[in-house]
Amino acid sequence: MAGPPDQKPTGTAPDATRLSLLDALRSGTKDGPDRFVAAYEPLLRAYLRARWAGGRYAGLLEDGVQEALLDCLRPGGAMERYDPAGAARLRSYLYSVVRYTALRLEKRERRDARKPIDGVAESVPAREARLSRVFDRAWANLVLQRAARRMREDARGDEEAVRRWELLQLRFGEDLPIRDIATRWDVPAEKLHRAYARARKEFEAALRAELAEECPGIPPGELGRECEALLELCA
Repeated sequence: MAGPPDQKPTGTAPDATRLSLLDALRSGTKDGPDRFVAAYEPLLRAYLRARWAGGRYAGLLEDGVQEALLDCLRPGGAMERYDPAGAARLRSYLYSVVRYTALRLEKRERRDARKPIDGVAESVPAREARLSRVFDRAWANLVLQRAARRMREDARGDEEAVRRWELLQLRFGEDLPIRDIATRWDVPAEKLHRAYARARKEFEAALRAELAEECPGIPPGELGRECEALLELCA
């Protein structure tokens, strides 16, 4: 099982891909845009950086990130048009938004420079498949980080549960084997293996809760497959 990224406790509840965040945007809540930017700017940036790395568009990165966010947040923009009850998951919807933004900026850059499009070493389908995977991995990391925060919040006030959360951080954040953690903590390795098994289950429960809020109404079986897919992306 891939584990949670190293995530220090923040003392605040996780801000997930959830209806409350969309409601904050649509109702004009003062901190709605800031919450959206904090949640998704890293995702949009990861895609654009990968798309434009080392090429003629590399200098467009900051403009691209800002325009993609503006496309999402402006009145009548992408997030006002998004229907959480529709067929499109927010992940695929945001992917289409940032991809369209990139294509628009690339077209504008070619027009301003009056130059033809550069040749690329890989075919367009292969390139899009690679970029889609970059986006999916960035998304997976964000969800795993939120699941780690949720697990930490759920453990608050329970010393043993906090210790299990710390165990996952050492196991995956520092890539330490259980036997080394047992030596560091001066506890029997067998006892720590049992705690580790329980910690994994607690993390998976936190991850399922995050995904359930991201995808309202998702069937339990599909939710399990989505968890496995996210963990595989970050393995």
